[in-house]
Amino acid sequence: MNNMNSDSNVTILDVRSPAEYQEAHVSGAINLPLDNFEAELSKLKLDSGQRIVVYCKTGMRSGQALRYLQSRSYSNSINGISALGVADLTGRPIVKT
Repeated sequence: MNNMNSDSNVTILDVRSPAEYQEAHVSGAINLPLDNFEAELSKLKLDSGQRIVVYCKTGMRSGQALRYLQSRSYSNSINGISALGVADLTGRPIVKT
């Protein structure tokens, strides 16, 4: 999963608050705040083999989300740490509003 620059099938989950997401986020990221992560994740109906990258501001919340994903057999998921890290990893721009 090292190079995702051309992978349009990757799902990017931003686990920050809606306010943080509105300030700036990776293009195409889905805002799934950590405090509602478990309930909202099931609504996405992701395949357990889906490539998933989670991020927040410092990697702490996304680390918690990653542990939850891995406990639910989402084995193809990684912690992208921050929006900048995920933008670099995927080649997607950061959208600022």
